[in-house]
Amino acid sequence: ISITSSARMSELSGLLRKSSSIIWASSYGIRPSKLFDGAEQRLSIVIVSLSTASKRADLYTTKYKRWYSEERTNLFNLFEYALLPKEIDLWGKAGSQLAASVLSKLQLSDSNIDKVTSTRATENFIFYQEATGYWIKSLDGLPYYNKNGNVSSPAHGRYIYFRKGSDAGVINGVINSSIMFFYFCVFSDGYHLGDWLVKNFKIQDAMLNDKSLIDVAKKLSKDLVKNASRKSLSTKDGDQITYDELDGVSSKPIMDEIDRALARHYGLSAEELDFIINYDVKYRMGSESQTSEVSETSEV
Repeated sequence: ISITSSARMSELSGLLRKSSSIIWASSYGIRPSKLFDGAEQRLSIVIVSLSTASKRADLYTTKYKRWYSEERTNLFNLFEYALLPKEIDLWGKAGSQLAASVLSKLQLSDSNIDKVTSTRATENFIFYQEATGYWIKSLDGLPYYNKNGNVSSPAHGRYIYFRKGSDAGVINGVINSSIMFFYFCVFSDGYHLGDWLVKNFKIQDAMLNDKSLIDVAKKLSKDLVKNASRKSLSTKDGDQITYDELDGVSSKPIMDEIDRALARHYGLSAEELDFIINYDVKYRMGSESQTSEVSETSEV
């Protein structure tokens, strides 16, 4: 799937766009079901029509497709391809003209997350897990983490620092939103929430001073901490680790409030907002019972 999601593959993807008249790309996850049983690989199928013309190829893509095993026989029949907007350079997994319209509106924003961050460490920060599945796990502060009786910073995660605490709160709300989850599914490999993807996510400067957005972002932070599950594990090196796992399912109603506030800033229509709030919702809301997204994979 890296051909549709990784900057490291830009030479290959760029060559395909220059040497083709049209490209069709479909992309497949591995949860809750996978394309090939026993092969733990997120995959893309890319079909091109070669051309000697110098113009860049039209790129039609599906969404990042998830499915249950009982849906497998109809998997390809249910696909929808959408033409990716010309102003988007990256290969994005859109899947519908509605998704393409949302992406176009996000591109119109006048700023991005990186522009409001601090270049040095401050007490105002967001901590998020790079390993991502059905939910982006982010908090403006540190989740509980105890290794061998010592409470400390979690072993795996990334930090983004801000000059103002309110900015950290609002951006944490943005990162946990379904709009951000949609963006992650479109441009990532379906697993790694890269630092470049987070910091380049488009925002409106007015969001940082939106009182209603500031308030609901605070409510989300408290709710994430309240609903976190305390879990324990033993690593192969003999370490005993206890940590809090954030539960996106329980906080989804508050995330929906954040998405409604963000939709006003992005100029999303009622139909586009409904699309975002319900994006992959049948898989996301059942995800906690299907699989546990543990950040300690490399240590277990």
